[in-house]
Amino acid sequence: MRAHQVIYTSCRRGIDGVSDGLQVFSYDEGLAACKAEYGSGFSQLFPDPDPSEVGRPALGYHLLGDKCLFTYNTKLPYDYQGPQGRSGNVLRQSVLLSAEELTFAPVEAFGSPVFVSSMGPEVASPEKPDYLPTVDICPTGELSCERIVDWLGEGERVDRLLELVTSLFRAKTEDKQLVIVADPEEAARWLAAACLAVPLRMSREVSFLLACEQPGLVGGDVCGTTREALGRAQDYALASCVTFDPAVPADADYVPADDYLDFVTMSLELNPAKLLDFTAFVGDHCDIGFNLGLFEAAFQLWSLLRDDLPDDEGTYALALPFAEAHADEATREQLANRLTNGLNQLEGAAPAILLSALGYLLRAGSSLGSDNRRRVEEVAGATVAGLISDRSVSEEEFSSRLDEILGSCAQSGVDPLSILGGERGVALGESASSAEKLCVLCGSTMAAVVDRGCEASELDRGGAVGSLVRSLVGAAYRFGPQEGLRAARLVSEPFADVAKLYVGVANATLEACDAARPGDEACLRALWDALADGADVSSDDATLLLMRWLGSCGKYEGAARLFARAASQRAGSREVASLYRACCSGNLFSNAAMGTVCYPAVARAYVDELVSRGDRDGERALTAFVASVADGAENDELLCGEQFGEAMRAAGLALEGGVDPLNPTPDEERLSRYLLGYEALAHHEVMGPRMLRLVLSAQLRRSCNANRPDDAVSYAYQVMPRLRANPLSVGETEAFLVGVSGIVVDLSRVTCYLAYLTSYLTSSNREASVLLCACADRALDLLKRRLTGAESLGIVLACTASLYPLEVCEEVAERAMRVRKDVRDAVRAEAQRFFDPKDLEDKGFRVNPDARSLLGNMLRRVDEGRGLSGLGKKLFGGR
Repeated sequence: MRAHQVIYTSCRRGIDGVSDGLQVFSYDEGLAACKAEYGSGFSQLFPDPDPSEVGRPALGYHLLGDKCLFTYNTKLPYDYQGPQGRSGNVLRQSVLLSAEELTFAPVEAFGSPVFVSSMGPEVASPEKPDYLPTVDICPTGELSCERIVDWLGEGERVDRLLELVTSLFRAKTEDKQLVIVADPEEAARWLAAACLAVPLRMSREVSFLLACEQPGLVGGDVCGTTREALGRAQDYALASCVTFDPAVPADADYVPADDYLDFVTMSLELNPAKLLDFTAFVGDHCDIGFNLGLFEAAFQLWSLLRDDLPDDEGTYALALPFAEAHADEATREQLANRLTNGLNQLEGAAPAILLSALGYLLRAGSSLGSDNRRRVEEVAGATVAGLISDRSVSEEEFSSRLDEILGSCAQSGVDPLSILGGERGVALGESASSAEKLCVLCGSTMAAVVDRGCEASELDRGGAVGSLVRSLVGAAYRFGPQEGLRAARLVSEPFADVAKLYVGVANATLEACDAARPGDEACLRALWDALADGADVSSDDATLLLMRWLGSCGKYEGAARLFARAASQRAGSREVASLYRACCSGNLFSNAAMGTVCYPAVARAYVDELVSRGDRDGERALTAFVASVADGAENDELLCGEQFGEAMRAAGLALEGGVDPLNPTPDEERLSRYLLGYEALAHHEVMGPRMLRLVLSAQLRRSCNANRPDDAVSYAYQVMPRLRANPLSVGETEAFLVGVSGIVVDLSRVTCYLAYLTSYLTSSNREASVLLCACADRALDLLKRRLTGAESLGIVLACTASLYPLEVCEEVAERAMRVRKDVRDAVRAEAQRFFDPKDLEDKGFRVNPDARSLLGNMLRRVDEGRGLSGLGKKLFGGR
């Protein structure tokens, strides 16, 4: 092959100059066209130092882009004038050719006649030299494979070669320099021997400098040096070196790292052509570098393609992944055909071997051809069937093996149902040796189906996926209810993100449960609950679709629970309200049963969720809910039902927390009217104590403005039992009493009654008596100006006699004795009129059976102007 050359030495005149001295003497005409590419004076083509010993040339080799560069440097004693001239001279010759044209290991050029170590009289000519001819660089034959094999056979050199190859790979991997301690001739032989173990293209990647005098500092990947030069090297230079000294005995503990190195030894000893065949295979079909692990895998692949199928798991574990990652398409196809043709043999091999081969073939996909692919799918299905039925295979091992097969399908786009679907799926369910394996199969297979993409039609009764689900889940239910429920969860979970698909797979599991366990309502109910709880309700659309599905199946409570779960997952109260509005506006409750059963439960769940959030957005949504229900209750009996009543009460209680009953805002008054109107329509008590007091004070204000005090008293009687259920503190009682007194100025009956009512709601009887006495004083004071005060006093006396302890009754009666005689008859009449036991019981008061006669005795004492001292036990029965 023709190569460019350039020579640098001392001459009378160089091709590019007129002065004498060291310079570029000449180069070939082809190199002239690209001289600027290699720097001034072709500096890039002279990378190696000159040797220090006269007459001893140093051969170097380097890759320069896509070119191969040989350097041949020689130290000369004199310049171009000879002995009569100046002492000291160098001759540098560089040969450059395309890497693609180099068809032998670069080190084989050692000793080539192309390289010159001296010049003739042409360097002394004053004339401009001619262009140099191109050269034909070829191996000398001295370092051919046959010669090197013979040389290695002498002594124990073959064993040392493995150490050298390992050192070369280490140096290349760790970016270090391999130092061969030997003269240039021996170093060249060792390097040529090492190159036998790698492809030609990789040998071109090994730069070197033979006769190197500064190891670790100059040269390439490999340098040949003397022991003396090595001894002179500094520690920092040696730190970047991997040293190989043939004269030093090998480490007795050294063992070849892998089968590949053993193969190198055996081939060189028995059949070198086999090694050349292997390196040619790696060079032509594999994309790897200096990595012993990859060479080991390449060797296993090469062996797998040429020899009988082995029964060694390690071969497949290394060769098959290597082929996929580093081999070319032709080799991968060759391997696929090799394995497909050997499937009958592989079916009898160890499971690990068979699964490795099946995984590779499944990943090969369409490159197999339709017939081979069907054969592979059949074997894969039979393999899964064998694993699931074999009791000696644990659940963990089965899961791992199944994942290998399904993972291979996913990588190549093979439909997992081509292996596990149809009649095979039915057989898998029937042959499962344990429910645990069956559950593993359910979850892994459906996850694989979702990954490859699934249409809703595939989940229908006649669809491939739906049929497989029914087969597997039905088989699991035959193991037991819990096993079936677990399998149903596993097959449905992968579809949870897509509501439409989830409904399809859920229907298939329900059919499987019903077929496997007919009449088992508890089992079916548990499955319904699990399916409702497992649905993904992160979006409103999905929630509505799933609720419709549950409603269409008659699972109205399940639909309501699903709404509650969806609401709890929303980020804020606005999102909760949006979901509720979507349910109400999407005709979700147009079905009669959904409307009567699900709608009220949804409303209650909605209110509970908003109440639990306790934020301002939630309060707005609750207010809107109360208004909408109150407005619709007049024309919708459903809104007047018990569950809506509970929801309204929960909303009302949540909204009244900050209400001031005596000074409400317009919004609070409006809310109270909604609640009051709903109570009147629905006959449910939905207002809490604050809202009741707000309505009471508002009614009182309206009654006073209209001069109709009886209206306020009547409403007060209605709400008293409800207020008694939520006693006020003393402070709240006094505040409300003051507020009521501020509203009512002259209407003594209303004032005293409400004052009494408020005092009665305190938690302590003693504190109540103080306020009650204040009420009596207020009534007596009003009696001085208005006869109607007798009505108030009558109320006070009647309620006192039936409800309060002895000491309270006595204190109130003493005040009553001070009433003018002309109104005593009015007091008696009013007390008897209000003190109707049945009427009091209807209002929630506990009535003493002897209250009427006791009251008569008390009033008689009043008529006689005597106090009650000493008569308390007799009159009130010791209360």
